[in-house]
Amino acid sequence: TDPDAGNRFGYFVLATGQSIEEQEPFLVTSDQFIRMEQTGDNTLSVTVNGRIYQYHNDLWVPKSDGKLQHFLVSATANYVR
Repeated sequence: TDPDAGNRFGYFVLATGQSIEEQEPFLVTSDQFIRMEQTGDNTLSVTVNGRIYQYHNDLWVPKSDGKLQHFLVSATANYVR
């Protein structure tokens, strides 16, 4: 999470050993405690209780062998102040 982002928190999906340097978050939200679970081989589910500033549900994650792994992310969003 970027400390200059204020009350915005960025979330990433990364391969093991991958750094967040030069990566973009798939989710930027005011919720610092999202819930995320793997629901299938290439599917993830995220629950957000807060404002969503940015969200991408079709992710291509680079792996250490140079290949890309595809993830589809579904979201449940509740705006709680």
